[in-house]
Amino acid sequence: MSVVVCQFGQCGNQLAFEFFNGIYYDINHKNSSSRIRSNFSYKSSHRFFRDANEGQLPVARAVMVDTEPKVIREVQRRSSKGGMWKYPDGATFMRREGAANNWAKGYLKHGEEATETILNLIRQEVESCDWLTGFVPIMSLAGGTGSGLGARVVVGIRDSYPRASIIPQVIWPYLDGEVTIQSYNCVLSLSHLVDASDLVVTFENDILHRICNRQMAIKNVSFNDINAVAARQMLCLMQPSETFEGTETNLADLLAHLAGHPQYKLCQLNSVPEEPVSSLPYCSTTWPALFRSLRRTVVFKHPTNEGTDQFTEECPRKVKFLSNLLILRGKEALAADKSLFQEPQVEYVSWIPPAAHLKVWYNQQPIQGRDKTALLCSNGMGCIPVLDATVSKAWTMFTAKAYLHHYNQYGFTNEDFVNSFIKVEQILASYRSLNC
Repeated sequence: MSVVVCQFGQCGNQLAFEFFNGIYYDINHKNSSSRIRSNFSYKSSHRFFRDANEGQLPVARAVMVDTEPKVIREVQRRSSKGGMWKYPDGATFMRREGAANNWAKGYLKHGEEATETILNLIRQEVESCDWLTGFVPIMSLAGGTGSGLGARVVVGIRDSYPRASIIPQVIWPYLDGEVTIQSYNCVLSLSHLVDASDLVVTFENDILHRICNRQMAIKNVSFNDINAVAARQMLCLMQPSETFEGTETNLADLLAHLAGHPQYKLCQLNSVPEEPVSSLPYCSTTWPALFRSLRRTVVFKHPTNEGTDQFTEECPRKVKFLSNLLILRGKEALAADKSLFQEPQVEYVSWIPPAAHLKVWYNQQPIQGRDKTALLCSNGMGCIPVLDATVSKAWTMFTAKAYLHHYNQYGFTNEDFVNSFIKVEQILASYRSLNC
């Protein structure tokens, strides 16, 4: 069951590198659970790496795309220097002219010129798979290459592989702003991704920064730190796991549970514990303590206001979910009591059958040296704050006709803007309606 990763832009290539590095470290890490029943399939790297011949390094199942060569060459250099795995030869697309943080330039100009070439690179990688289960595009929503060209290629992947699973991993920029026109780029990119994808897993730089700063005690947080946290959560989601019936899971199982309605495709990840690696030898965690911490993070706290005591278990913020997927990795995962994430502890919409509210997967293999790890992948109202803030900023700029000429010059009209706004506002309205 092979998965092809498509890395778009600076953020996508840097995050994907951390993800592949994490996979390699995880499947080769020695730990006390090395003889568990699921270890053989867990140790096999064929899901994300080509099988390596004797004496050769594993090759990542990846296609690298950027309109500037600097970042791709840097991550290639880092993977070669590490001496553990490498990227495939020739599976790269680079240009010397960037997208200038302009979604329209990435989607229309570069997309028109480059999509067919990139899809051919993807096809070559697909042909090396014995059993393709899907694609994992990785990109930022803020810039031009990742959000624009990335969205265009994802649409092309859907047309070329209509039955394959497509689960983009997308990064929301800091709400305070990384790029002046980032709110435009986010709305435009998301409006195209939701139709072409089966499920969109979202990460927020504000939340990842908060984890690094407050929970991992990193004073000067860098994008490398942020990428490391996001990659670890992706790793926990996508590494092999099993149902309690003993069936190994894959991307199709993920979609079957979390993408049950075409209007609700946005998911968020939350994991515990998040602590400095240097602290791990001195930490003792229990499943009940991890579950209480995870439940407070997901249900009772505003996702962008860590440290606020406004929402407590006695006076909770009203949040509803369509479905939750709880993945447990580590010792005694089978015996953990998951009732904190079932009704009435967690509120679900009434029109989803109770049996579909919560699924629990597990693997007794500890992940990245952590004795126990719990990750909750949620499809619910958690996306509303960042989506609402982004759409509001974009509308304010649009009504003032700010920067529209940057998009119009590449053929993206004001009517196209309005259609994208309508699409994203419909997504926002659908998630808000869960509280009715």
